[in-house]
Amino acid sequence: MSMVKAKAFFEKYPQSPYRDRLVEDMIRWCRREDTDTCYEIIVKTMPSDHPRYHEVADVLEQRRADKRRKR
Repeated sequence: MSMVKAKAFFEKYPQSPYRDRLVEDMIRWCRREDTDTCYEIIVKTMPSDHPRYHEVADVLEQRRADKRRKR
């Protein structure tokens, strides 16, 4: 599923039981990809009221901080 479709799904079906499953799939995908861009896309796509939102945002911020320290 594209991130555009995922965002539309979250907006159209905010109480769907598949919401958590989709979020889990997105997080697993980003762990495999292991890029900042992937996490940025998730943060932009995932509803900010989802329980895992802050976890993903924190991972992204930590990745950015680690890169700044390496320079």
